[in-house]
Amino acid sequence: AKALGLKHANLAVPGAMADDVARLQVVPAMALRPRYVTMFIGGNDLVHGRAPEAYAADLAFAVGRVSEMETRVLVLNLPDVWRAPRFVDKPDRDVTPERVRAFNAATADVAKTYKAMLVDISGPDLVAPEMMSSDGFHPGPRWHVLVAERVSAAAQARR
Repeated sequence: AKALGLKHANLAVPGAMADDVARLQVVPAMALRPRYVTMFIGGNDLVHGRAPEAYAADLAFAVGRVSEMETRVLVLNLPDVWRAPRFVDKPDRDVTPERVRAFNAATADVAKTYKAMLVDISGPDLVAPEMMSSDGFHPGPRWHVLVAERVSAAAQARR
């Protein structure tokens, strides 16, 4: 946000799933009348076994509502979560390449439908051990820097 000369408001809620974002975070975000909205949603839905279709419906609602305003919406997909240390050490039937691809396809469809910018963070680089926090699942400081750079580049490219 600083690179773009923008004020920053982080409305993220730890543990929130897409339905939480749709119900609880969209209206407060809209009240701020932002120029940019970045949405990184889906990791908790994936891990908790939600169907990609349910995730997609909630994401579509959230992106659709925010897109009604004169704002640029950037939507991030999921990295290769199944490669994160937590799931390499202890595989989880809800965290598979197939499910991540389904969530990412849903994210891409929603972004296309609402003319949001898709910021692609898929791939193994963002889930390498040095990118993760000590729990092997949540992003660490280096992850945040790299993703912020990608979001900033996407936002600037779309100006």
